[in-house]
Amino acid sequence: ILSGTLQPDSGSLSKAPGLSIGFLPQEIVLSNPAAIVREFIEGDSLSELERDMAACLEDPGRLAEWAELHEKYEQLGGYRRAPIEQVLRGLKLENSLLDLPMSRLSSGQRVRAALAKSLIENPDLLLLDEPTNHLNKEMLEWLESALRQRQGACVIVSHDRKFLNAVCNQLVEIKNGKL
Repeated sequence: ILSGTLQPDSGSLSKAPGLSIGFLPQEIVLSNPAAIVREFIEGDSLSELERDMAACLEDPGRLAEWAELHEKYEQLGGYRRAPIEQVLRGLKLENSLLDLPMSRLSSGQRVRAALAKSLIENPDLLLLDEPTNHLNKEMLEWLESALRQRQGACVIVSHDRKFLNAVCNQLVEIKNGKL
């Protein structure tokens, strides 16, 4: 319900205007299997804006256009994004994978690509459903560090108690339908 993929059976969901929410599901369903990994991770709108802004800076006559694009970039949360290289390195996503279609990746690589996308977007609220699946010890330690350094809120669903204890400051256990 928080991610917007399901509607509540009753009641309503209230959230602050402009709140950005990122969601990592357990299984990655590809809406476009032909999408290139780099495009999937970086997202189309911000990357395109970054290219357009760079082109404007090369031409002094386009500074007014750059200012408009820059304002749009800020509104879309461009400066909230985490450095892509750092995230890719931490999740062991090699550069050679970035130019492949998403359909060519293993399920573990897809999950790591989706996790990278979620972390790079750096939303106000990050929803992670079993984020430790498909991570080795080194990647897990990197993720723990990245989540501890995050400024935004996280809701994490996991069976990995050690991971939860390492990254969470509040825990809620749901058992038999009760908190």
